[in-house]
Amino acid sequence: MTLPPLINPGREIDSFIASGAPGWARFDKPTQPQYRHILGRRVSAGNSVAVWGMLNPSIAGAVKNDPTVTRVIGFTRDMGKAIALVVNVSDYIATQSTDLVDVGAPVSTLWAPFIMAAVKRADIVICGWGANGRKLPARVDAFLHVVRTHFAGPLHCLRITEKTNQPEHPLMLPAALRPVVYAP
Repeated sequence: MTLPPLINPGREIDSFIASGAPGWARFDKPTQPQYRHILGRRVSAGNSVAVWGMLNPSIAGAVKNDPTVTRVIGFTRDMGKAIALVVNVSDYIATQSTDLVDVGAPVSTLWAPFIMAAVKRADIVICGWGANGRKLPARVDAFLHVVRTHFAGPLHCLRITEKTNQPEHPLMLPAALRPVVYAP
């Protein structure tokens, strides 16, 4: 009987960073995944890391970008960072944030370990879960607890939603925005 290799999120992230590969993603299983634990993109040379805390993972993977990942790549490059790591308030794959809300935003057993490992390598953490974060306050609080426990620097966002006081999702934001301190 062959046992699966031990999962070490930190080692997996370090391996991606050292590899020079343009993209990487870790799913719970190779076909028909339910959870995406993390997504990584190299946007330039170097090893500086921007971690993005979003709401819901899509099916974007090691190669395929969705519109949000494309925007994250642009913002990361414009900040002068080399690597974008995307983690989520829930790692359950839901293309629409309302779908995530409807199922209660479940998380896998690897949710927290991948967030911890990502933020330990971060030069900056940018929150961007958008207005729907207010519909999942316990999940957002759990995410913030994991991040704050393992990242000593200030949290950032691109802009705060006016009505809900949540860090705006980057998809529709002007490209000229730069991170500002976010103090939830």
